[in-house]
Amino acid sequence: MTVGGFLLVCHLFGVTENGMFFYDFFLIVIIFRFSTKKLNILPKMKKLTGFLLFWLALCNVLSAQVGINTDGSQPDPSAMLDVKSTTKGLLPPRMNQAALNAITNPADGLLIYCTDCGMSGTGAFYLRISGAWNAMVTCSPPMTPPAGTHVPSTTQIVWNWNAVTGATGYKWNTVNNYATATDMGTVTTKTETGLTCNTAYTRYVWAYAACGNSVPVTLTRTTLACRRYGQSITDFRDQKTYNTIMIGTQCRMRENMNYGKRIDGAREQTNSSSWNPVPTGNVQGICPAGWHLPSNDEWLTIETNLWSDSNYDKAKGFSIRCLKDN
Repeated sequence: MTVGGFLLVCHLFGVTENGMFFYDFFLIVIIFRFSTKKLNILPKMKKLTGFLLFWLALCNVLSAQVGINTDGSQPDPSAMLDVKSTTKGLLPPRMNQAALNAITNPADGLLIYCTDCGMSGTGAFYLRISGAWNAMVTCSPPMTPPAGTHVPSTTQIVWNWNAVTGATGYKWNTVNNYATATDMGTVTTKTETGLTCNTAYTRYVWAYAACGNSVPVTLTRTTLACRRYGQSITDFRDQKTYNTIMIGTQCRMRENMNYGKRIDGAREQTNSSSWNPVPTGNVQGICPAGWHLPSNDEWLTIETNLWSDSNYDKAKGFSIRCLKDN
């Protein structure tokens, strides 16, 4: 067989822009065998079929590289896959950011077109490099920061989100409006107070950099159920539980606070500090969220009520028991 014949056979069973042509070959063989059955040339067809299958295997062995084109040219020696066209392009896998982040153990070099990772929710190519996704553009905004675990109480929520690569800061807002959002700098947490108990809240966070801002992540959380005085409360910092009691008009903890590291009274405290200026309003101190240390006036109210109560053991004195915020 001539070199031209060999290339023709390889071309018939190779890859073209329209795909593999194995089916064409077998269809021709089957039709030809049935059409020549009465001519008694089946023995020759068997030899021809074996001969063509031999050349097919040989072509596949010799074609370790793949070229996809319309001009029959060979793939570049440095490429395992060489795609050539003047009318069509190469379309890589497309997915949104959620699907991109859900890929299990992505290998370095993986290429994805993310449909909503670009500026203001537009698309962008992302390449996996050194275990991180990198945008394949000169300048691109950071990805949307993932939501963290939020910590609620009856009257406040501590909102949390996770940092993202390339972000120089974050903005937080109660509405989906980047222009009016509060600049949080590099902080990834926001404590929001003054909320209503047993109420669902939705907030928004953007990551930003020199090239723009991300699509916002939507944060949702519900404040804890409204409490009735006399019920127990849980300190979510360490999961300790405290009972409550009404003293006059004040809702107060029945037990001493058991949070942090205790320093015995006989031990000299060298790391002392003072409040200057004196804080105004409720001071949370070591109390859990939604509770505060009693002020001087509140101490006087407690003293008046307890000292007038004949059932109270005055030898116990007073201790740090937090009061419920109004």
